[in-house]
Amino acid sequence: MEQKKTPIELLLKHPVAPVVGGVLLAASYLTDEPVPPSIPNGLPEATAKQWMLIYNQNQQRFQRRMSLFKDLGMVLLGYSSAQTVMEALPKRGAVTATQLPAVDGDAIRRARGAM
Repeated sequence: MEQKKTPIELLLKHPVAPVVGGVLLAASYLTDEPVPPSIPNGLPEATAKQWMLIYNQNQQRFQRRMSLFKDLGMVLLGYSSAQTVMEALPKRGAVTATQLPAVDGDAIRRARGAM
């Protein structure tokens, strides 16, 4: 009897997992950081401090999010790449001799020699 697999195991073994991992990894490197707010001269100091606080919070969230994308991308790309590709390929028993043409090595050599 086959055990039920968790959604994470199914995701890791899915043939698209390496592609998703690569996209997440690229996103973690290519996404721009939040830009600091441009504070006008006439803005009250309390509001300016609040804007900077929100900016700092956004920057921390951005760093955590990109770290998560990077880690998840590495897991999907690293764990599933070899295993998933091997499972996605057709099994050796799936190709039969009737599908492949019979090749005579001597006939090929003679044809090459005649060229």
